[in-house]
Amino acid sequence: MYLADGDLLRWPMNISKYIAIRKNLQWSGILILIFLTSCGDLFSYKKNIIDNYYLVEGDNKNDLTICIRADDGVFLRRIPAQIIEYGYTDSFVVGKTKSYTNIESYYIINRKKDSDVTFEKVATIGPIEESEYTRDWSQRINVKLTKVAR
Repeated sequence: MYLADGDLLRWPMNISKYIAIRKNLQWSGILILIFLTSCGDLFSYKKNIIDNYYLVEGDNKNDLTICIRADDGVFLRRIPAQIIEYGYTDSFVVGKTKSYTNIESYYIINRKKDSDVTFEKVATIGPIEESEYTRDWSQRINVKLTKVAR
């Protein structure tokens, strides 16, 4: 019965077409994902602070972090979101953050110890409470902070 209708002979061809179409759809999906993820940098905010340190927009539009830009172009977080003030000298980068519970704290990056291959905790001090920063750090490192404006 199958041989008379020719279904038996067409069946392997139909499966091979199905497999080819499915492979093409898989590759198309992979290429679309690569394109969409590579375009992510076009829409995010980045502002150079000094040298390879940047203010970078996080997942939320208002969440700015301070990152170091690695040689391969990847941004590595050094100070968590949400930066409300920042400043720098030749030796330090300072970020003042505000948590979702409105607690303000400071982070200090020692630029002489930092590089794109350094772990975040090696070169970054913080969080530091405002009273401790004012008492122990502000005059010693002498960094003038600027409010974040976009």
